[in-house]
Amino acid sequence: NRKGKYKMKIENFKFNPEAIGKANYVRSEKAPAIIEGKPFEGTRHIVMNGKHGMFSIITPKDMATYQVNEEVEAIEPTFLEDYVEGTNFSASTNVLAKGLKRVGGNK
Repeated sequence: NRKGKYKMKIENFKFNPEAIGKANYVRSEKAPAIIEGKPFEGTRHIVMNGKHGMFSIITPKDMATYQVNEEVEAIEPTFLEDYVEGTNFSASTNVLAKGLKRVGGNK
């Protein structure tokens, strides 16, 4: 039975942040309470760009305030299998990231 032999772990799928690219901030929501089978307290950032349309970047709880249309990038994004909003966004752009940064280095 080869079924389990070739299974890749989801954490092995890393994104090059440039593949996602810069995005314009739309809004934030509370992230799912469970991510990858573990309790999670975070923020779902809804963003959009010309390459991917609208998608979400989920980060640990983020108290920063972002302006609508402010340009942002994901910090160390990884693929996220999103069971809550996954049907509303492209599967390739549901990402879990360590954080969000403003483009241009503004904090």
